[in-house]
Amino acid sequence: MTEPETIPQGTIKLGCGDTALPTSPTPPFADQEELKQFELIFSEGEMICKEGDDARDLYLLVEGQLDIIKRGKKITEINEPGAFFGELSFLLGTKRIASVVAAKATTVLRFPCTEKDALRRKYPDLAQRLNSLLAQRLHDTTTMAQGFRDLCDLMPDAAMITDPDLRVISWNRAAENLYGRSWELMRGKSIIEIYDNQAAFLQFMDEVTTHKAVAEKTLKINRPGEDWFFVSTSAKQLEDPGGDFQGYLLVSRDTTHLRKLEQKNRQITSWLAPLIVLLCLVTGGLLWRTIRPTPQPPSQVSTPIPLATHFIDGIQGDTAALRLALRPALAQRSTNLIPSVLAAYANAFQPDRLGISGLLVLNADRLTLGIYPPTTNTKGPALGDTYEGELFAGTPDSPEDHPVIYLVSRPDLPGRQGVDLLVPLEKTASGVKSWLAYRLEMPFIETTFNLSLKDLAEIKL
Repeated sequence: MTEPETIPQGTIKLGCGDTALPTSPTPPFADQEELKQFELIFSEGEMICKEGDDARDLYLLVEGQLDIIKRGKKITEINEPGAFFGELSFLLGTKRIASVVAAKATTVLRFPCTEKDALRRKYPDLAQRLNSLLAQRLHDTTTMAQGFRDLCDLMPDAAMITDPDLRVISWNRAAENLYGRSWELMRGKSIIEIYDNQAAFLQFMDEVTTHKAVAEKTLKINRPGEDWFFVSTSAKQLEDPGGDFQGYLLVSRDTTHLRKLEQKNRQITSWLAPLIVLLCLVTGGLLWRTIRPTPQPPSQVSTPIPLATHFIDGIQGDTAALRLALRPALAQRSTNLIPSVLAAYANAFQPDRLGISGLLVLNADRLTLGIYPPTTNTKGPALGDTYEGELFAGTPDSPEDHPVIYLVSRPDLPGRQGVDLLVPLEKTASGVKSWLAYRLEMPFIETTFNLSLKDLAEIKL
């Protein structure tokens, strides 16, 4: 059985760290009258230290219990006689990193920071225990930091820590692989040089400073030997326990393959869109023909069918197919896709069989959204031009429910007027949102279908 520990005269038995070393029921410093000058007694609920204060005094618990409060929440407690608190501010001159509140009636010793040197000379045990405390904490911190770095090296994402000036303090193996640079090369270097668009990166860091943290922003980096490389980065400001800004933590992952996939999808879309349009046109045409079959030629039926019926059925079927195919393009008001639809229609349906030489798509204000075949200002209207034509006198009173005939001047028809047949494409309760204009070759239509201009103005589609 070992002898109980004896306390030499003139020494103070102190705890190491937030948890004091075991002590006897009666604290060994209780009988040292000279320490009474440092003694303070606090009532339950009374605050001893306040988080963020500049006070630097050192405290030691004699008896009682203390609650440690961080940002309004209790994080731990101290109840072992001989435990220090407030030692970081006392030794390092930092602000209080937490509040200390008496959980019940509590007695402490307060050693003023203004008498730091005198206290060290008069109470050498105090200095020795403080040194041991700091050494132990340094050891624990170093061990934790090394363990954290080892853990970071196992992470698949690239992690780096910088100082406030964006100089690299630490990064893991994944960062070396992602950025194509060794730790030895980047230690203490600014990370700005890593990014291809430095203005975009600095704007990203401004957002981090404003919001404290930003998640998932894609940035382009300068990776050695790569034409282009993209990373998705999340960043957060780092603060010390006192809330002072210390630097940044950035975590990134490779998204280059996603960008390449997006680029490939755009390329596929560029050639797939006309194919879909053509499919819609063919489907619309077949659907119309299923609902309303095209009459057989007059030579194959006993009862002759007027030639005009062939023209009307053809226009109805083509219009139904074009309405279906143009719907997505009109919804987006895409001036790129509309001409593709018109070109696909012309290739698939041979509109010249009906005497149609061209097509226009107009919005509600009669501005040109699409043209086929493409023209220049010297040969005809251009995209965005206002449609110009003279309304034919035989047009019905309610043109929004019927096709309408316009007489137009065309550079390719010197000495005579052209004829356009306008059909509503999109209709709402407030009126027609878009129009389809068929450019007609009247000599062909008059000869082939026995239809005059007046006859066209009277038809209903």
